[in-house]
Amino acid sequence: MKYKPQNKSGVGRKKEAQPLKDVIKELLDTYRLQGKYHQQRLVTLWPDVMGPFIASRTGRVFVKDQTLFVELTSAPLKEELMMSRDRIIKLLNDRVGAQVITDVRLL
Repeated sequence: MKYKPQNKSGVGRKKEAQPLKDVIKELLDTYRLQGKYHQQRLVTLWPDVMGPFIASRTGRVFVKDQTLFVELTSAPLKEELMMSRDRIIKLLNDRVGAQVITDVRLL
């Protein structure tokens, strides 16, 4: 005789296999972690999007209240990136696939 668990809540295993991508998305949505996931992904994509030159002159990178904070070790680079803030915001949001940041602060 097979064991068949009683599930009174109506929640149980799904009978069909799902792609891992869909399962992770459902999990993030269920626990309301989608925003934090996008923020962390954006931070980890900073070196890839900006390139090795800028990444080598970057300290801490973090997101708070839809603002990306970036510590830079080069003053001339900071000035140059200040003029390209809108482009940086668009590049990073497009790469993540969501509107994660609305401003960039260069420290």
